Amino acid sequence: MSIDKSLNLPFPLRNYQIEGANFLRNRDNALLADEMGLGKTVQAIIGLRLLMKEKKLKKVIIVVPASLKSNWLNEFRTWAPKFRPVIVEGSKSKRLYLYKAPIQILIISYESIREDIEEIKFNQYFDLIILDEAQRVKNYSSNTSKAIRQIRSNSKWALTGTPLENSPKDISSIYSFVKDGLLTKNVSVKEIKEIIIPYFLRRKKSEVLQDLPETIEQQILIDLSPNQRNTYEITKNERVKHIGNLKKSEKISNILALITELKKICNYDPVNKDSSKIETLNEIIDEKKQNNEKIIVFSQYVKTLEKIYEKANCQQKFFYHGQLDLNEKEKNLNDFKLSSGTAILLISLHAGGVGLNIPEASTVVMFDRWWNPSVEDQAVARADRFGRENVLHVIKFLCVNSVEERIEEIIKEKKYIFDEIVEETAKKVPRLSEEELMKIVL
Repeated sequence: MSIDKSLNLPFPLRNYQIEGANFLRNRDNALLADEMGLGKTVQAIIGLRLLMKEKKLKKVIIVVPASLKSNWLNEFRTWAPKFRPVIVEGSKSKRLYLYKAPIQILIISYESIREDIEEIKFNQYFDLIILDEAQRVKNYSSNTSKAIRQIRSNSKWALTGTPLENSPKDISSIYSFVKDGLLTKNVSVKEIKEIIIPYFLRRKKSEVLQDLPETIEQQILIDLSPNQRNTYEITKNERVKHIGNLKKSEKISNILALITELKKICNYDPVNKDSSKIETLNEIIDEKKQNNEKIIVFSQYVKTLEKIYEKANCQQKFFYHGQLDLNEKEKNLNDFKLSSGTAILLISLHAGGVGLNIPEASTVVMFDRWWNPSVEDQAVARADRFGRENVLHVIKFLCVNSVEERIEEIIKEKKYIFDEIVEETAKKVPRLSEEELMKIVL
């Protein structure tokens, strides 16, 4: 019986994903290093499900970047809905309780592992530990690497699209977690390749093109950082209280303004200078550097684009927005197209939503959402044009437990196009009541 039928999966797996799931399932020690967009998370969950079905796993811990905890939770809801993974967060006492509780699957951030390792290493033993974005342990002597290596586990899987960023030491450090002692300090690059073969699997999009659609769409659910969450909640509570004291005629415009302000905080916290989205974008950029890919990043807000420009981990960065004159925009666009190596083009919706032809880009990131599917389609079409030779990867960011998530829920419920309710000038009044708008905020 196929994996799809035996596990009753919601969607059929592609051939390479079946291969990847079985690769993990059949190994206690493994590094899955597929390129981004090929579904490493899904393959890991399916491999885990297969082992659970065989009753080979009782307790699993999954270590992920803090911003992606909810994204893993969502993937479990899709691909393993009967499982009940729990995110480790909250106070120290709550976290310590969760470690000891009879919970089958724990999802935890690298930061919490570092902070709690003394309690974890003495009191807990796991059947399987999974590292997502395992390049986080590429520095052997870092506190994160040291903490991770102290977790006791029978099986160890690592997932990363960038197993080697700077030097062979990166992959040696990752394997000090995956299978300690496999690689010694003095092995050559050629020897590394030969030694890791039984424990290593990497596929590029170019190698599995026959399995892929022309456009891969991926939604990444992102958790606000603690600082962002604090700013978000303070802003929301203060403004909601203010709105409650306004005249009815003034409320809708103030609610719209609040929605816009909260969306901007989801992008970048002006108080604490935090941005989980930029952190996630940098993970994507680092991976795309492996193949010198070009990336388009769309945002509604020029100030957001400026913060991305300031903090993005990419040397070649170009603007395309309405505050530039025509000559500047054309020069930046041409420089982006002609650049060698990885480059990012930061485009505002109003300046770049239509009329551009950029088939050189292989990745489009929707940094924030416009809630009008036709507008998003127009933006994606900038890269999905005649002349494109590679698979296009479209990534959409969505902050959980925020106005972004609730707007999307309302779109699905109402099943009609949202009418740019979060535009800064908000000249059009959306077809929503005051109560429905407030539901977005609260």
